[in-house]
Amino acid sequence: MSQPSILLALAILFFVGTSAAQPAPARTLRQRGVTVAGSDAPAPEVRLAPDTRTLLLFDADIDKDSVVLDATRVRVVDAGARTLVLQLLVKLGERERLWLRVRFRDGAAPEEAVLALVSHPSEADALVDVTRHAQPLAACQAELEETQARCSAGTLADLVASGVLDDRGIFTGKLTVRTTHELAPKPAGGWIHAGPGWFVLAVRLRHPPSERPWAFQEAGLTPKDGEGRFTARIVRVKRTAPETESLVVVEVASSEAPAVGEYTLSLTEVPGAQPLMTLKVMIPPIPPSARSSPPEPTP
Repeated sequence: MSQPSILLALAILFFVGTSAAQPAPARTLRQRGVTVAGSDAPAPEVRLAPDTRTLLLFDADIDKDSVVLDATRVRVVDAGARTLVLQLLVKLGERERLWLRVRFRDGAAPEEAVLALVSHPSEADALVDVTRHAQPLAACQAELEETQARCSAGTLADLVASGVLDDRGIFTGKLTVRTTHELAPKPAGGWIHAGPGWFVLAVRLRHPPSERPWAFQEAGLTPKDGEGRFTARIVRVKRTAPETESLVVVEVASSEAPAVGEYTLSLTEVPGAQPLMTLKVMIPPIPPSARSSPPEPTP
């Protein structure tokens, strides 16, 4: 018997062990394969059911101690070097999602698997093969060259030579941040840096440990009166320690820094789509020296 067949049989045995004293489930058991990529890619779905145990088979060794999920709603029945057996403890809504995160031991990209745990009315996954998306060599080389170029251009000397830093220095002030929805992640503070021709917002957000990593691609900053919207040129998101916090960094190139007052910060994962998250941000007074663009270089 082939390995996939053996694993499917084991998955079915897991299922039978949990439902022997219950009526036969209405859901059809499936064997599927999913691929996990980087944080910019959508998380693949795994279909769970309360009366079914689902076996996840990874293509590389995992760190069992790194598993992050909502243990009050999903149980890890068993964990092996390359396997996890999950069982749903509650009934999920039609569009409700839970999140599973687990790191790989080898450190290769992507370093962790992020899976969306969902429920389906007529199907459940008995066995899911989880593989990592392997980047082509050309793509890896291009990514390496881009990273090297970015690093070489990011020295302090280069920033001064380009006018990003000048004799007026950098303004730094605290931000007051609040959410626009009671179920949204809770802000944990923030700050603003402003220099000649640019400013950067940094916001810390608290969230459940099972929340999938955000992959914001676009951001906009709109004043309370709706006039003069700023559009970010760079958006970065980084998980910080503890992993229940993330740092969202938004960089804007502008000849004028934002005036003091309340703004709406909108964050979007898919370019052109509706914002996934909106925050209210109070910008502090910024001195005139940090408002103007850098002077034109002398010929």
